[in-house]
Amino acid sequence: MSDQTTIIPRIVLELFQVAVESPLHPGESEVEGMDLKMRAGEFWVISGVSNNAKSSILPTLAGLQKPLSGLSLLLGQNFQELSDQEMIVERRRIGTVFQGGGKMLKGLTVWENISLPIQYHLELSWADAAPKGMQIIEKAGLKAFASRLPSDFPASWQQRVGLARALALEPEIVLIDRPLGTLEFRHWNWWLKFLTRLQHGEIWGKTCSVIVTTDDPAPWADYATHFAAVEGKAFRVFATKQEALKSPQALADEISPEDFMGDF
Repeated sequence: MSDQTTIIPRIVLELFQVAVESPLHPGESEVEGMDLKMRAGEFWVISGVSNNAKSSILPTLAGLQKPLSGLSLLLGQNFQELSDQEMIVERRRIGTVFQGGGKMLKGLTVWENISLPIQYHLELSWADAAPKGMQIIEKAGLKAFASRLPSDFPASWQQRVGLARALALEPEIVLIDRPLGTLEFRHWNWWLKFLTRLQHGEIWGKTCSVIVTTDDPAPWADYATHFAAVEGKAFRVFATKQEALKSPQALADEISPEDFMGDF
């Protein structure tokens, strides 16, 4: 009989009956009754038809927006109860990439955009921060663009710069809005494999919890561990990775209505 004990990873994100506020109609809910329990090292894919509320939930998941109702615990804490200084410290543990890579500082190079958060948050000199920034750039396959402005190259590469900047402080959780949505197809394989390596701890030597939103869950079926969907105002968790791999097409069909607007 084995004496080995199974270690259950800690919970990093937990939602109890959360209502997410609409970005277009303040005070009104975009998603209601949202329950979620995510453990360290899990890879979640949240799908929904094009232009639905799946992207609107990311600020709430990331602790950037207060729920209209319900309770959201991120890394074991209610971010809405933290002081400003505590919030600054805790946000270092979370990386967020909005669609298109987010807003870069236009006058700064890729290297500077990625190194600046390191210099600021870790209170380092530029001489100490810049090598750390270059390390991230190299891991993201962006060394050829390091000294160029983000606006100098195509959107698919700009989105990768956004990911590199989100990883600058080696976060424990990374949330990414529709990473495949605007990419050229030839970039898909890199994203799928890189995020899986990140999740498994092959980038920093420690696991990372990953959440992505998508129009079409099918490309993620062999990579994610958990799947959920936003359907109207409802949030539904409906498959583990093992269930998904039995029939990836069936999984896609279950999530997607006939008029589904996918990433293809």
